[in-house]
Parts: sequence; structure tokens; C-alpha cells
Amino acid sequence: MRFERYGDPVVFRDVIAPVVAAEPARFTTVSSVVHGLIETPEAAVGATMLCGFDAETPVGAVVRMPPRPFNVAVSSDLGDELPFLVGLVDELAGVDDATFAGPRRAMEQLVPLWAAARGFEPEPMTSMMLYRLNVLLQHRSVDGIARRGGIGDIDLLARWFRDFERESIRGIDDPRPDPDAIRARFARGVHLWLWESGGEPVAMAGATAVLGQTARIGPVYVRPERRGRGFGAAVTSAAVKATIARGAREVVLFTDEDYRPSNSVYRSIGFEPVERYLELTAIQRA
Repeated sequence: MRFERYGDPVVFRDVIAPVVAAEPARFTTVSSVVHGLIETPEAAVGATMLCGFDAETPVGAVVRMPPRPFNVAVSSDLGDELPFLVGLVDELAGVDDATFAGPRRAMEQLVPLWAAARGFEPEPMTSMMLYRLNVLLQHRSVDGIARRGGIGDIDLLARWFRDFERESIRGIDDPRPDPDAIRARFARGVHLWLWESGGEPVAMAGATAVLGQTARIGPVYVRPERRGRGFGAAVTSAAVKATIARGAREVVLFTDEDYRPSNSVYRSIGFEPVERYLELTAIQRA
């Protein structure tokens, strides 16, 4: 197993294209991060792009857009992921504090490798389930309509993104909404859909750009006082329909594996579980 490091996201995208095309769902986060680096070149400053090769064949990729995690994806054809992970730990020899995200089996194997190399174990943060749409099913009827969010909604969307992160991601220290982050998403081809009921927005669902006929839905957020009324299913279905109209043949999403309401919603509209994912934080405590 050997690794190569890249500085140009376009070159990196082309190198990993065969392994991504073979398993677009498994490589969805890698693909979207690389797309973001291409569309917003300033974000590539300080980014990490690594490809692992078995002989001359790419078998896995690791990409990080600071301050987000290292996204790790390894081809299921490899069988044994251990050589890839051993090489990754060696390749990141100068990194002591990091966060990793990837399929649970790979992340669980990474823990003892990192501990042996650094002297401390990464800690689990978030357990996620990757879902893939089978057939979109009709959600229960709810009041309202869907519309695509735009420039006039940036302040609202920024607040909802921050609220979503506060609820779902540990370690969010900055309580301020970030309108520039929403503008950056728009620049990367992300669509943000709103569901309006009674003349006001009550829910939001994002959808990435369609990459290799695959797109990912998320985040999905419903105002706390409006939850449990079907708005999450409605706005997610609207985002899925629009994404399919944009050319997606495969639609995926992640949700907290332990949060039963969201898992129930996604299953009810036709999503099926594919694989468990895990986020690890490898930060040495004082």
C-alpha cells in the first residue's frame, strides 16, 4: 500500500474517479468535499488530499477541508482495510490532534493503530447511519408548500444551520450564525429547500450538487415547536424530487443512528440503511 498526496483538487478528483464511480454512496462525503475544494479554491489552502494505491489501483481516499474532519473512504473490494489504515496513520505522522469520519469498521480499526502510534486513543463522537433511497414513497399530507431558499433567506438559513449543529455536533463553540458559510454552499451548487406552512418557513433540507449522478440530502432541520407534524418528511421529499430532476440516479443521506425519529422518517419515505459510520476525535487530553 502506498499513498500519494495532492495539492490540486481537480487532479485529485480525476485520480480517485474510478473508485468513487464504483461505490458512489460510500464515497459521497469525499466527493462532496473535493467538489467544494474545486468550486471554492481558497478553501483548498491547508486542505489534505490523499489517495491510497494497491499497486497502481486507487483503493481509498482521505480528504479534509479545515476545520472539518478527515473523511476516510476505502473500497469494499479491498477486503482487508488494515493496510490502508496503517499507511494512513504513517502518512499523518505530523498530525497529533485530528477528527476522522468514515465507515464504522474502518474507524474502529483506526483506534488501536492511532493509540499505538500516538500514545492515546481516539474517542467516538457521533454514530451515523448512511441511507440510500430505494423508491420515494408518499409522505403523509401536511399543510404548506416547498420552495427553494435563496439570497433573501440567508440569515434564516444561517441560524438554522447553527441550531442544527448545536443539536447534532459536539464541540460547537461558536454560537454565531455564519451567513458566509451559506453563501459558500450556494457557490458549491448546494440547494437549500424550505417548507412553508401558514406563510412562514418551518423546515429546511439541503441537497448537494449532483456528482457522478449521486447527491446527498442534508442537513434536515425542523423548528423545534413544529416537530412531529410531518414537515421533516415533506421537506426531505421535496428536496429528493428536485435532486432527481437535476439528474441524480442515487440519493443518499446520513442521520444519527441513535435518533429514532429521523430514522423513522427516512424509512417511511423510502430510504434504506446501507452502512454505519462513526466520527472519532483524536485529541490528546491534558
